[in-house]
Amino acid sequence: IVVAKNKNKPQTENGSAQFANNGHSRMLTKEGKDATNSANPAQKVVTLIEYGDIQCPACKSYNPVVVELLKAFPERLKLVFKNYPLTQVHPNAMAAAVAAEAAAKQGKFFEYVDNAYEKQEEWAGLDNPQAKFEDYAKALGMNVEQFKKDQKDPAIAKLISDQSNEGIQNGVNGTPSFFINGVKIENPANLEAFKQIISNELKTVSVNEGTSQN
Repeated sequence: IVVAKNKNKPQTENGSAQFANNGHSRMLTKEGKDATNSANPAQKVVTLIEYGDIQCPACKSYNPVVVELLKAFPERLKLVFKNYPLTQVHPNAMAAAVAAEAAAKQGKFFEYVDNAYEKQEEWAGLDNPQAKFEDYAKALGMNVEQFKKDQKDPAIAKLISDQSNEGIQNGVNGTPSFFINGVKIENPANLEAFKQIISNELKTVSVNEGTSQN
């Protein structure tokens, strides 16, 4: 995990975190296809919120783990990704977040993020990664001119700022940071440990669901 100390103290009380509806959601079907907007309403869903930095090596290493986790719990686990660029230690983190949000405007957020993580070593050390980001956008079939225009949209800068500030208020001081159903967890050591945490949460959800129906 990459840690950056915040000057602001978190405002959370009794460990309760507050989340705005401003992240990017990802859920998969049993076939591994996107199911974000087609979840079975009869099933309770566990929400995994991740604050991530696309230039962060630890975030890169966790990304395939999270994807496998979504495959392991089809239509029961929803990831919500929020930007938390650690600009003090990663000089291209903000540019990467802006590029991902520009990709989101063309419906390619997670495709772009997966690709940027995979090719992190190509762009992380560059003085200006823009040409690489444009190459990635083109490879994903995006309108590159629109992508470049959207990168300058002040609404994107505000969104990233809002997500980062929310992370600070929720006690995030490094990346990746994960919250399960609103509760911050210690980063699991591996996929199996992560699966166990989600399984336990699903059991809790099911028990509560059964109780509320009686």
